[in-house]
Amino acid sequence: MQFSRCSSDSHPVRFRTCCQSFKKRILHSLLKWLTAQPSFIMSSGTLPVSFLIRRPPALPHRLQCSTIGRLGLNRRVRDGNGCFPQTHRHRKVCVTDVSAQAVQKAVGEAMNNYLEEHPKEAHTICEKVILAATARIAARKARESVQRKNPMTGGGLPGKLADCSNKDPKDCEIFLVEGDSAGGSAKQGRDRHFQAILPLRGKILNVEKVQWHRVFEAESVMNIIQSIGVRFGVDGEDSKDANIDKLRYDKIIIMTDADVDGSHIDTLIMTLFYRFMPQVIQGGHLYIATPPLYKCTYKKFSEYCYTEQQRQAFIDKYVAGDENATALHTQRYKGLGEMNPEQLWETTMNPENRLLKQVTIENAAEADEIFSMLMGDDVEPRREFIEKNATYANIDA
Repeated sequence: MQFSRCSSDSHPVRFRTCCQSFKKRILHSLLKWLTAQPSFIMSSGTLPVSFLIRRPPALPHRLQCSTIGRLGLNRRVRDGNGCFPQTHRHRKVCVTDVSAQAVQKAVGEAMNNYLEEHPKEAHTICEKVILAATARIAARKARESVQRKNPMTGGGLPGKLADCSNKDPKDCEIFLVEGDSAGGSAKQGRDRHFQAILPLRGKILNVEKVQWHRVFEAESVMNIIQSIGVRFGVDGEDSKDANIDKLRYDKIIIMTDADVDGSHIDTLIMTLFYRFMPQVIQGGHLYIATPPLYKCTYKKFSEYCYTEQQRQAFIDKYVAGDENATALHTQRYKGLGEMNPEQLWETTMNPENRLLKQVTIENAAEADEIFSMLMGDDVEPRREFIEKNATYANIDA
């Protein structure tokens, strides 16, 4: 359907046909919306239809996608008896066809006149309808792609996932590891009974900047979702909420390098969970591993240091603060891949020795603002944040 700026004099037949076609397609959606408003009371009595309006309702945004391909609201315009369901007082009743026809006539005439006089607005409405319908179809396919019949059977799991042998989610944990190199070391050093490993290649998609259905087209994101057993769309056909009833691991641990890139990957993954799977965070299942920064050795004494303060304390303790002491050796870990499997297990994966940080949400409004500022499209607030907090940044040059 095309709308142009041509006048009714130049193309009278084409223009009238387009308007009538648009009118028929949008009226069903308008009727469904009107009859579903609790602020309207419609009943069949002495008059064909009567309205008792308590407040003017706002046109819902989802109406945009309801006129293409019988999506959205059009699917339930009529029930099995040919009635239009609507809310009457506090009871659900049916509106007769006579009432529906009166509404159709009243709304149709006004809509027809408006569209004939404003072809530009009509064309804009059509474009939004098509865009919303396309996004709706893609979102439905995305939900279907992440639904698995039984996540405990292993079907549909990513090929890179090294799963654990234990099938009790309460005893299991998964490490989301930065890089294939570190993933290989983690697979060798883990306890195969209750620890699973999923290597992530590079930085995942920044979900803050893309549409909802686009997120599920990214392979790295899909690998995370399928591995942990989160499902979408199971609580309702149009639901975008994550369902964690089949969560396969009690602890989901982000394990990245102790550098700037590692912190960026931590933030990207936390953004994914906060925007799409907040139930995982609210349930206390998301953690961040803390690998050591240094391994300090003096003669037969050796310690792993997780902060610069710990390294300085080691030097003060054994060589009286002399960093140039002959027997003092300090190894700086630039990445998890530099550790052998035994070191990675001892420092980062062993439940008895490791240091985990649990991700929680204390203030939802503040967290939402921070994620939008750090990961969104608006550059100016992010620049101001960096300039304000650059003094406290620990830059590894």
